Amino acid sequence: MEFLLVTYDTSDYYWPNNTPAHDYDEFWFRYYESDTNIPIDNIGIGDWVVVKSRNGLGLARVLKKAKDLDTVRMQGFKGNVVKQVIAVIDTSKCDKRESDRAKLEDIEKKLEQKAKNAERLTMYRLLAKDNPEFSALLTEYESVKASVNEL
Repeated sequence: MEFLLVTYDTSDYYWPNNTPAHDYDEFWFRYYESDTNIPIDNIGIGDWVVVKSRNGLGLARVLKKAKDLDTVRMQGFKGNVVKQVIAVIDTSKCDKRESDRAKLEDIEKKLEQKAKNAERLTMYRLLAKDNPEFSALLTEYESVKASVNEL
């Protein structure tokens, strides 16, 4: 039997970079690998777990791990650990989708800007065909832009 120290304070606001950023209430729970089929070594700080306590099921985040009760005692806990973790929540697929959506949004913005620039340049070139003054300005524009891009 192993143990997880968890907090019910799960708001991402308080967990920048998967690290708790303030004081929190903490509770020790028993962890049975046989219940979750996930080795305790594969559980990280900040990971989500479902716990069963006297108040029923609850969502919590992992603060620390302990391989045995002696380690729990060295952390200053004197009570009896009877509550237990019943599931580890894998958010990796959801996190990946959110990351991909943000990346897609960024790419779309870049594509839109490039399309606007290309459309504008195409319009400039069309106008330059019939207007020598506009053509001279476009030539100067392209020359200056090329020299700026070289810097």
